[in-house]
Amino acid sequence: MSGRLILVGQIGQAHGLKGEVKLTSFTQDPESLIAYSPLLTQSGREISVAKLKPVKGAFYAVLQGITDRNQSEALQGEKLYVPRHKLPEPEEGVFYQADLIGLPLQTPEGVDIGKVEAMVNYGGGDLMDVRLPGRTQTVLIPFKGAEVDLAAGIIRLSLAEGLLED
Repeated sequence: MSGRLILVGQIGQAHGLKGEVKLTSFTQDPESLIAYSPLLTQSGREISVAKLKPVKGAFYAVLQGITDRNQSEALQGEKLYVPRHKLPEPEEGVFYQADLIGLPLQTPEGVDIGKVEAMVNYGGGDLMDVRLPGRTQTVLIPFKGAEVDLAAGIIRLSLAEGLLED
């Protein structure tokens, strides 16, 4: 897992003429983007966050080496990643959603349900995007009530009756 990249932010619109950008942070402590720098873009470019100024729901950010509006406009939409090993280890019983991807999902009795392909949240709570054996499409299964055992590499969940029926 140490080589895995974790999405921590996204660059938005250019702000002003001196290269600032609007930046959305996806971290629990939004200002930790400075400590995690340099961040990586999808293309592999390194971006270091020098300064953050809070604004409603985001930040205005000064990025090292970005000094004019044209440079900042070229970065609009770039997603920012950090290698998993740079993140602090979570407390006992807490985990990063990225650590759940690839884990098998089982019933409490140990019956395999499928494998977690992604974690998503469309506003109604966390969902596991699960690949079921013998099916071409994945299914979304509510994460609520799941028991995560990272040491064993398993997620256990009691499924509602009929949830996986066609």
